[in-house]
Amino acid sequence: MLGIRVDANKYIATGHMMRCMTIAKEVVRLGGKVIFVVSDDMAEDMARNNGFETVKIEYEYDEKEVETECLIKLIKQYGIKVLLVDSYQVTKEYFSSLVDVVNIAYLDDTLAEYVPCHLRICYHVGMCEQDVERVLENGLPKVLLGPKFFPLREEFKDGKLEVAPTVEDIFLSTGGTDPLRITDKFLERFDFETYRVHFHVVVGKMFSSVEVLERLAAENERITLYKNISATSAIKMSDIMKSCDVAVTAGGTTVGELAALHIPCVAFAFANNQELIFKYEDKGLIMKAVDMRGFGEGNGADEVRFKQLLEATYELINDSDKRKCVYKCQETTIDGNGAARIACELMELM
Repeated sequence: MLGIRVDANKYIATGHMMRCMTIAKEVVRLGGKVIFVVSDDMAEDMARNNGFETVKIEYEYDEKEVETECLIKLIKQYGIKVLLVDSYQVTKEYFSSLVDVVNIAYLDDTLAEYVPCHLRICYHVGMCEQDVERVLENGLPKVLLGPKFFPLREEFKDGKLEVAPTVEDIFLSTGGTDPLRITDKFLERFDFETYRVHFHVVVGKMFSSVEVLERLAAENERITLYKNISATSAIKMSDIMKSCDVAVTAGGTTVGELAALHIPCVAFAFANNQELIFKYEDKGLIMKAVDMRGFGEGNGADEVRFKQLLEATYELINDSDKRKCVYKCQETTIDGNGAARIACELMELM
C-alpha cells in the first residue's frame, strides 16, 4: 500500500494534489494500492472524486510535527509500506519520527537540505549534481533528478506540432487560487485596443474575485472564463491550453504542462516557492520569468511589477522568433512519462 500525505487549500496550490494523483494512477496501473492522507476538505474531495481511498486527519495542514503519532497509527492500520510526502511544511524532525516506521519518498521542489528518507524526487529543470550533494548523507537517499521525472497527466503527453505565426489566443492562469487578485488586475491593465487577442482565463476554486472577473468577461467579449476545471471536468485543462497560441501563468506545475504541450509562455512568481521559473527561463523553456514577489505589500512597487509583466506579454505576442526558440527547447525536455518512472521506483520500495 502506498500512502500519500498531501494537502490542498487556499494556501496550498492544487498542483500538489494533481501531481500526486497522477503518480497514484500510475501506481494503480502497476497493480499497487493507494490511500491519500489529507488535512483539508478540498484535498479530500479531489482524491475521492478521482476514485482514491482517503483519510482526513484532524490536524491543520501546517501542524505537521504534531500529526506524526496519528500518522504512525494510520500507517500500521492500513499496512502502508511507502509514504509519499508532498509538503512545504515538513521538517527534518518530521521525517526522523517516521523513517524507521515506513519507507518515505519525498516529492521536493528545492533540494534545500538533507532529511532522512529513502527516495527524494525533484523533477524541476536546472537542478544538478551539486544540488543533490546538499541532500545526501552517506550516499543516501536515492534521488530522482530532472524533468524526465516530471509527473504529467496523460492529457499533456502530445504537444503542438508547430508554433503559431501570429498570436490570437492567450491562456491565463494563476493556479487554483489568486489571493492577490493578479488575474483581474492584469486584465484591467492589458492593452486590448492595440492587441486584438482573446484571453482564456482559468478561474480556480479558491478565487476571491470571481464576481469581478465575471463583470470583466461580460464587458469584453475577448475574455472567456473557465471555472473549476479538474481532471473529471467535461473540458480538459489541456484542451484549453491547446486552443491557445501562448500563455501567461504563475509558476508551478502549469509551467511544465505548457512546456510539454510546446506552448511558449511568460511565467511569474508571486511566492518564494515559485522561483524555479527563473531556471526555466535560463534553459529557454519559457519566454520570460517575471518576479511578482512582494506584490500587494503596499510599498509602491506594484505598478512597476505589473508593467514588467505586461511588457513581457507584449513581447511574447510580438516576437515570433523568440517563440520559435522556446518551442525548440520545449520539444526535447519533457516527454510525459515522468509519473510512470516515479511509480516504478515507488513499487520497488513496497
